[in-house]
Amino acid sequence: MSSDSNEVDIFVNFNRKTFRIYNGLKYYLEELIGKKVDLVCENTLKSSSE
Repeated sequence: MSSDSNEVDIFVNFNRKTFRIYNGLKYYLEELIGKKVDLVCENTLKSSSE
């Protein structure tokens, strides 16, 4: 997770994740909110039981 106040972490879940879709969303959100965006995909998170 981000500790830098100039960056925003956003949790996302894609039905179909491609490089183009991922980067398109990332850059769209960065332009929209004016901050660097870090997209966190559901399948990259580990369960607390692991």
